[in-house]
Amino acid sequence: MRYAETAVAMLLFTCPNTNRKAPTGVEMDVQGLRAHWRSTLRCDCPHCDDVHDISVRDVYLNGAVDNLH
Repeated sequence: MRYAETAVAMLLFTCPNTNRKAPTGVEMDVQGLRAHWRSTLRCDCPHCDDVHDISVRDVYLNGAVDNLH
């Protein structure tokens, strides 16, 4: 019996001060996103050196937006 691998990706957010994408430092799979959908992440921003409270609903998966133009 083969088990499907669970895809895990780095969660990214957009800095509200610089509008640049930044890593949250959190990796999660789809089940984790569902479980934490109403949660908030506190993220140190590498772009503006501020700390942002980011809703999990507002993050995106690394690679999900790479092909958007």
